[in-house]
Amino acid sequence: MWGIGVDGTIYEWEKYGLSIFGDINYRQAKDIGAETLVIDGTEYKLGDFDITAKAKWEEWQVALGIAMKFKYFIPTYGIKYFDVKTSAKISYSGDTYGSDSAKSKNKVDPFIGVSIIPVKGISIDLDGGSQLPMFSK
Repeated sequence: MWGIGVDGTIYEWEKYGLSIFGDINYRQAKDIGAETLVIDGTEYKLGDFDITAKAKWEEWQVALGIAMKFKYFIPTYGIKYFDVKTSAKISYSGDTYGSDSAKSKNKVDPFIGVSIIPVKGISIDLDGGSQLPMFSK
């Protein structure tokens, strides 16, 4: 998997410890393989059969948020747009089976988080959204 992203402060009111921030991220994984495959409850080890399995994952995220600094504690709140696309392909004895491509159904998600800064230069960040990406064909 590889990814690229950028984040930064858009505007800061230093006197109040308030800032608006944004970030953009892209992640991709291709040729995701597997060692085992489960079909109808039966597990198959791929090395023992003439089976290959590959999958692909692609994700975009764009976020806009607001943060308020309280000495060593920075709560954040915002909204993000994300789009995830996946697909998979399985080959067995010369036949190829492909899953339908799936992409995110819910693309906008509010998030909340907190950064804790125990010492200058180190940050512990925790965040979460209201929902997991749901997929549709």
